[in-house]
Amino acid sequence: MGLSAPAVAERVRRMEDAGLITGYRVEVAHDKLGFPIVALIRVAAPEEKCARLKALVQGLAEVLECHHVTGADAYALRSWRRR
Repeated sequence: MGLSAPAVAERVRRMEDAGLITGYRVEVAHDKLGFPIVALIRVAAPEEKCARLKALVQGLAEVLECHHVTGADAYALRSWRRR
């Protein structure tokens, strides 16, 4: 493109300020970290147990995401583990 690093950084900053760039993300190769198995886990629990379940899940390093959902399940978890 023929632009210097500061010029590119300024253009990116202006696009962020204008709301054109709304975020960044990272995709981790879990298998290269030694965690090749990724699972989606649906958890059904009575409402009175949800606070305890949420506290337990927050302490688990294996849980990548935890979503409180509606319907038959209370939570949907995305998790990984070593083989």
